[in-house]
Amino acid sequence: MFAETVDTKKSVALMKKLGMIEEGVQRKQARTNDGIYCDLYLYGLLREEYRPQGESCEYKDRISQGQLNRRKP
Repeated sequence: MFAETVDTKKSVALMKKLGMIEEGVQRKQARTNDGIYCDLYLYGLLREEYRPQGESCEYKDRISQGQLNRRKP
């Protein structure tokens, strides 16, 4: 999963809450309605990092150990 945002506290907080990791910054890549250029923050979440809501950390451990049946991409 991939997402990008201009540095707004609410957007960043949501992405982190979803378990996404900041993967990089594209400096001066986004232009606001006022014509001001600002940094664009890139976030990602790999399939093996995804944990459905309500699942325990044990679920994530079982994925990393290859103990769950996973669908082929």
